[in-house]
Amino acid sequence: MNDLKVRPYKKSDIPPLAELYVTAWEYFIQEADRERIAELLHDYLELDYKYIVIALHREEMVALAEVTIADSFRYAGYEARMELLYVKNTVEDYYQVHSSLMDAIFLKLREMGIEYLRTDTTLENAEVLFI
Repeated sequence: MNDLKVRPYKKSDIPPLAELYVTAWEYFIQEADRERIAELLHDYLELDYKYIVIALHREEMVALAEVTIADSFRYAGYEARMELLYVKNTVEDYYQVHSSLMDAIFLKLREMGIEYLRTDTTLENAEVLFI
């Protein structure tokens, strides 16, 4: 997938990104409110503690990863929490997209001096952690 691009989202990405969030949440958990998600995505652009990256394949948004940075009660300083990692099931090379998103997250966390990334998963999606 030479034509895969991974980058932080920007304002112009919000409509398709909100749609991708709806697809992800409805697949995994529950109904999602597209308008509320779009409002939050606008707000998140101004926040230092939210980091959202998207993957574009041939200019189509195919994946996202959301991380929240927070004071750690376990470690000195900050830690990151993986809030969501979603890759469309129509993607040709799921594992490359997944690893490219994670590489972008790890790079950002290293730049911020954050050493810990916490994740939670549902049991039906647990195999994603063992890539």
